[in-house]
Amino acid sequence: MSNENGPTKIKIVQGAWEKPVQIWVPIIIAVCALSFSYLALRNAKKYQELSNFAHLDTNYIHDIYEKPPNLTIQFTSNGNGVAVITEFQAYVDGAQVQYDYKNHVESWRNILSPLKLLKQGLIVNAMDKQMVLGKGEKWKLLYLSERYSTVDRVERFAEILKKRLTIVVCYCDIFNKNCSYTKFGSKDFGNVACPK
Repeated sequence: MSNENGPTKIKIVQGAWEKPVQIWVPIIIAVCALSFSYLALRNAKKYQELSNFAHLDTNYIHDIYEKPPNLTIQFTSNGNGVAVITEFQAYVDGAQVQYDYKNHVESWRNILSPLKLLKQGLIVNAMDKQMVLGKGEKWKLLYLSERYSTVDRVERFAEILKKRLTIVVCYCDIFNKNCSYTKFGSKDFGNVACPK
């Protein structure tokens, strides 16, 4: 703009409200950005926990028509994530048999001896604390050797195992949050106390 005396100068006067706005607007935007980031992170963590949900199933296989006949107790990880074993408990005729994680052979001897199943062709595998079963992975805990597998033996062992042996396996997800248990056997425990 110009006039007869030359260009007109416009003087901008800052109001009293402009200075605080210049200071507080960036702070408010930063706080909002941090809040949204925190919420997104929290939701991502919840989603990750759900996507890693652990679940173990007990599979009891008693098949006399299979060649050779089959008798197996195994655990299958059927959750979305891995299952971490936290406890293994065995009960014979309702009484708990202490399982020594440092001496698996002696522990299984103490479990199978009262059942009169020692040296009868049963093969057992150790179950350790902090053992990890990945998604879809199976763990054969106890099974009858093919060499000793006959229909009579499978039927007799199945009867003994179902009536007298109870096995409880406690497990958690990798975050040690969602914990549960699975069991084989006839003893009813109500709520099993599984350590985390």
